[in-house]
Amino acid sequence: MDKTPKKDREKVERDVNAIFNASSIKMARMILKEMQDNYSHLLDSALRILKNGFDDALAILSFPLYYHKKLRTSNHIERLNLEIRRREGVVTIFHGVDSVYRIIGSILMKFNEKWMINRVHINMDEYNNFKINFR
Repeated sequence: MDKTPKKDREKVERDVNAIFNASSIKMARMILKEMQDNYSHLLDSALRILKNGFDDALAILSFPLYYHKKLRTSNHIERLNLEIRRREGVVTIFHGVDSVYRIIGSILMKFNEKWMINRVHINMDEYNNFKINFR
């Protein structure tokens, strides 16, 4: 967005979000083509950057729709980091690196148990059997 003129940023941001929220690679490519047609005279360098990173940024779209949000966001990692910060805030002074490792290790073990028992974040059998198609 740094390469985009300020007056066009809102429109361009809406279109870029549409690319990332597309339900398939084909749809995302169509939106990118539309953007190139509409903005090529204004945003040549920004569109070049978007096009160069397109396949890497949208690799998740090759997986089933159910997994898009789970693979695209980092909500579970952010939640874990918040829990670590909350717990370390209670301890005012750590007596050494080993005590930090013990606290963080216990939090990670607790989260691991919770995820192993209660939830299936990604069904690995389905994930492993899925054929990736980038075109």
